[in-house]
Amino acid sequence: MGSNKAIIISKIKADLDLSVSKSTVLRAIKEDNNLVYKKMRQSPNLKEVHKL
Repeated sequence: MGSNKAIIISKIKADLDLSVSKSTVLRAIKEDNNLVYKKMRQSPNLKEVHKL
């Protein structure tokens, strides 16, 4: 079974106490066939109209 939980690269690096760069962690994720890297979509900033 898979998981669709989103975890940021810097959190993975900190949790595993790795002494490598974030790009190295990202490269390892992209090379692993069991893991899927998907960049999160950006959302627009809230405007004053949206704030109460």
